[in-house]
Amino acid sequence: MRANSSGILLAGDRMEYRLGTLLAEGGEGRVYRLQGREDVLAKLYSEPGIGREVKLEHLIEIGNKRLLHVAAWPLSRLRDSRDETVGFVMESLEGWQPLHASYQVKSRLDQNPYRTWRHLVRIARNLAACVHHVHDAGLIVGDLNESNVLVSHESMVKLIDVDSFQCETADTLFTCHVAKPELLAPELHGKSLEGLRRSESHDDFALAVLIFQTLMFGRHPFAGRPELAGDISLEEAIQKGWYPFTERRNPPIAPPKGLEIDWVSSEIRDLFEQAFDPDSPDRPSAHAWFVALKTLEASLAQCSENQSHAFWHGLDTCPWCALEDRWNLALFQPKFGSSGRQSIDVDRLWARIEAVPEPRRASPPRGLDATQFHPIDTLATRTARAGTPWIPLVIVGAFNAERHPELFILVVAMVAFYLGCLIKVQFQHRFPYNRAQETLTELAHQWELSASAGVFDAEKEAFRKQCDALENSSQRLEIERTKRLRIAHQRELEEFLSRYSVRSLAGVLTLETTSAIVNTLGIQTAADIHPDAMEIGGLAGMEGFHLGPELTKALVAWRTELEDRFWSTSSFRLDPHMEREAQMVIAQENAELRKNLERAPKELGELAEQLSAAQIEIAREALAPVRVIQKHGAYVAALTIGKK
Repeated sequence: MRANSSGILLAGDRMEYRLGTLLAEGGEGRVYRLQGREDVLAKLYSEPGIGREVKLEHLIEIGNKRLLHVAAWPLSRLRDSRDETVGFVMESLEGWQPLHASYQVKSRLDQNPYRTWRHLVRIARNLAACVHHVHDAGLIVGDLNESNVLVSHESMVKLIDVDSFQCETADTLFTCHVAKPELLAPELHGKSLEGLRRSESHDDFALAVLIFQTLMFGRHPFAGRPELAGDISLEEAIQKGWYPFTERRNPPIAPPKGLEIDWVSSEIRDLFEQAFDPDSPDRPSAHAWFVALKTLEASLAQCSENQSHAFWHGLDTCPWCALEDRWNLALFQPKFGSSGRQSIDVDRLWARIEAVPEPRRASPPRGLDATQFHPIDTLATRTARAGTPWIPLVIVGAFNAERHPELFILVVAMVAFYLGCLIKVQFQHRFPYNRAQETLTELAHQWELSASAGVFDAEKEAFRKQCDALENSSQRLEIERTKRLRIAHQRELEEFLSRYSVRSLAGVLTLETTSAIVNTLGIQTAADIHPDAMEIGGLAGMEGFHLGPELTKALVAWRTELEDRFWSTSSFRLDPHMEREAQMVIAQENAELRKNLERAPKELGELAEQLSAAQIEIAREALAPVRVIQKHGAYVAALTIGKK
């Protein structure tokens, strides 16, 4: 049947169906919507096949409630006008995604951003249940791969391409002749699948690979780092049983860096060993996988730092926190609830910070005022203090030196005595006193920089603000959204503003002012008003017209009012990609804040110890200058008498 078959009427077993639009196309057929029906789809074969009608009849006949629950089971054959079977009707799984969209990190975060590892375990468990029910019905999936497994938003799983399953009637074996090499059991490599009877064990190998990929973020279990020169293909590694994570053998392939199998329970690890060991007589059945995965799901713990991190409770620490730091990638999207706490226990983080002992709160060294000392009034201090009266005597002695030389000699002697007293008290008392005061001032400055408890308080306050930022994750996310939204729709905003002419302000501004704004400054519309470029003092035109600060503020306020009107009445929303980017920004910021706050108690404790030690050291260094001030302070106090 041709590709453009929309509108064609086909007969079902009980009713007629009219084809709608083409939904998907593969190697063996095409999938169409059906007009007037949203619950079912039609699959039409690209080419007629011998025995397809018999196989379809058998599949439809054995279909039961359990099989319909685990697969898009054929519900009715479709026949054309010549009464030839051209396809079948099956359940519609529109909106479901292929398995690889769930285990690949990027696609999962894009399509289901709030799925945790718990969801991945649930998907793997449900996949095992699907395969188990197919085997229980005596069927073999055959081409079990990541594209033929669909997953719903609720982590439900269903198989598709049921018409390719291996089944057997009383006298005919309908085999599955297709498979992906990377999911093919090692004993089937190099063999033709045409007419080959496949077993449950072959499905079990593919199932183990898909479960491994689901739990390990898409990594194939046989992909690793060759320890010898040259590349090793997946097919070669599968054929030779070179499972990199094995603990039983020594393959020439090492696990990828940063990827650990210890994330899963020992029971799951043993099942992987058994499934991928070429010497193992039996592979784990789908039912065995279901039981083990159900047990793993029930034993998951939740990270105390990030509620989007669920992990096996047998681990001491959350593996996803460490892996996100190592890969610099958010593996799971934190969900921002209405409380804005972003699944991080901020109260616990702050309680740990509050519990840090504070440093000593001693007073910094300070200079001692000379007025605190009782002055020691000596001949030298009195002479140095009374220096000014000697000046007239020097002048008188100089003018009478020829007539009274003895007077001049006396004056010179008295001046020499004064200078001697002055030098003595300055060098013996004031200079040491002043140097000691300067030292104490420097120590006080050093105290404020490296010893004050205020340094501890400031650091602690910075951590408190980081806690507040975590508390307000939702508000920060909204700000980030608004910023990106305005950047994305700046062109629409400018078009909106350009519809508002400055001349519409004629009722507010004078006609002369409005004309000058338009003609001289070139401001035609609100779009021409650029707040960042407008000078505080106003704009001046070539003809000398000056837009003063009041008019400048009025025009900026007018544009701002129009902008607010535009955004409040618009229905713009971020597209999924931009929304993801905005959330990633906040998630990364919160991860950094969390790391900072986790380190905060240790950093604050070390800082408190450093400050206390610095206080003791500075106080020790201050002892010497204090003693100097105490020794010379009384003499300096005597020098200051009468100087004020």
